Amino acid sequence: MFVDERPYPPPVARQRTVLALAILDPRRFVARRRLVTELWEYTVPVSAGANLRNSVSSLRRWLTDAIGPGLDGTASPLTSVDEGWALRLPPGVLVETDVTEFDTWLATARGHLARSDHDGAIMALEQALQRYQGMPFQGIPVGPALAARAADLDLRWKAAVEDYTAVLLRRGAHEQAVHLLLDFLGQHPERERAWDRLMRAQYQMGDAVAALHTYQRARRLLVERFGIEPGAELANTHRAVLRRTLDTVF
Repeated sequence: MFVDERPYPPPVARQRTVLALAILDPRRFVARRRLVTELWEYTVPVSAGANLRNSVSSLRRWLTDAIGPGLDGTASPLTSVDEGWALRLPPGVLVETDVTEFDTWLATARGHLARSDHDGAIMALEQALQRYQGMPFQGIPVGPALAARAADLDLRWKAAVEDYTAVLLRRGAHEQAVHLLLDFLGQHPERERAWDRLMRAQYQMGDAVAALHTYQRARRLLVERFGIEPGAELANTHRAVLRRTLDTVF
């Protein structure tokens, strides 16, 4: 974490959960009931109320030390409202997170792809992928809401990698796409779109045999590890490679 471009020690334990929920909410609001569910889910202890007050109080002090008083001179940027807490930052204080930057660059990339602007899409996808460094919310005690957000981000990151390799193929960067896909599939062999991209890259490089071997490897892994046969897209690509009729543009 950085404050004024300087490293600043992050909050600890449950304080991180409170802060993450507040930052990621469009209204910068955390409902008390939602926070209790996030911290304890279905096994709420008798001491939950006291623990929650302590966590919020500690986070208030941390925020005041980090960025000063809140909006309109309140003692802390984290204030009690109705059935929860609101993060009201003073003027000039901006919050940037890898999660929000990833979302922003990914949306930008989608816009470039819709206009067939491959150069713009490459740049935006590279920026998005640079923001994704491992699973989200590492070091934060997560409950159902943050866990669901992390799973969604992970799926969108995988789709972004596949979109990136597709644009690389359109630009003729076959070897770069192959290296990226081999590394990606080593960790995520369930991604049929990635296997499809790899077959296409190998075919476009003039190596139909390698593409056919890739299909056999993909099918074996899918059957042995996940108990499924390749889907229609991957199977159709395989048939097109066999017939040497695979389109070089997709």
